[in-house]
This record gives sequence, structure tokens and C-alpha cells, in this order.
Amino acid sequence: MAAVAVDAIMFNLPVSLVKCIKNEGGKGALVVGVYNVTQIDGQQVDILVTDSKRHVLASPKNVEKGRFTFVTETEDLFEVCFTSRGRVFNRDVSHTVEMILKRGVEARSHDELAKAEKLKPLEKDIVYAEQLAESVVHEFGRMKAREEVLSDTNESTLNRVLYLGIFNVIWLVFTTACQLKYLHSYFKAKRLVE
Repeated sequence: MAAVAVDAIMFNLPVSLVKCIKNEGGKGALVVGVYNVTQIDGQQVDILVTDSKRHVLASPKNVEKGRFTFVTETEDLFEVCFTSRGRVFNRDVSHTVEMILKRGVEARSHDELAKAEKLKPLEKDIVYAEQLAESVVHEFGRMKAREEVLSDTNESTLNRVLYLGIFNVIWLVFTTACQLKYLHSYFKAKRLVE
């Protein structure tokens, strides 16, 4: 279960162009995208949702209003691309795209659960609050694990930089000593120093 996340965006999509949005999805997270696209004669808008390895997660075609749903397999970024295609090449007009992305608890339909279990509105809210609390605890655990990984990487990098710095100082002292020895022998050969 992932933490509650709802992202909403509205933008203009010029005809015959592509606009993409990247977002993060936790492992096993349910993601629901709700979209509304204004139509332009001679144009159609397609949506392509892919993960970072370019696997197609959803690909609705010729969209106007609707939703797409997928479950992320790993903790990864996913990309939602809106593509405007068609015969009209007037750059002065554009589609208006509205999209709401819901992840985790927010993506689930609580009304259907309440009907199936015959819950009263207050009971439904309590179940939602419990799921939300579990989601927050899970997200904190995930963030703590991620912080530990980043901390280990930071400490490892710090040790490597420290050893590199010590090596550079030793190398600098060694090359300086070699240069001083060479200059001393040079000046001795020219009889400038005894």
C-alpha cells in the first residue's frame, strides 16, 4: 500500500505535438488517471503511459473523457504522454487537457467497498481513515529505508573522497620532492649551488 497522493494538472496541448508528464509510483501502487480533453475537428489525442524501461502500462486512443488504471510493479517513475495527431496544422488552436492522478488509498473506490460491506457513512469514513493511517505508516517505512540507502551511499562516497584526497596530498608531496631533487642536481651541475 502506498501513501495518499493526488496530483492534478491542466495544460494546453498544441495540435500535432506531444507533451509528457513524469511521476513516481511506489511498488505495487494502484494508479488511476482521470482525464478530460477538449476536441478539435480533424485532431485526435492519444495517451501513452510507460515506465522507465518503456513498458506500456496503458494506451488509450482517441480520448476525450475517461480514465486509465494500472498497478506499478516496482518503485519506479512512470511517464504519461499526450499526443495530438490529425490533419489540421493550425498552431493557433490547442487542446485543453485536464488530468488528475491518484495513487494509493485515494485511487481506490471507497463507495463500492461501503456498499459491499453495507457500511454506514461514518463507518466508511473510519475505514478510509484506517487505510490512510496504514498508508502513511507504510510510506514512512519506505522513506526510512530509502534514507538508509542514501546515507550508506553518502558515507561510502565520503570515504572514497577522503582516501582520494589523502592520495592526492601524498602524490603532491612526492612530486614536489622529486622536483626539488632534480632542481638541486641541476643547479649543482651548473655550479650555482654547492
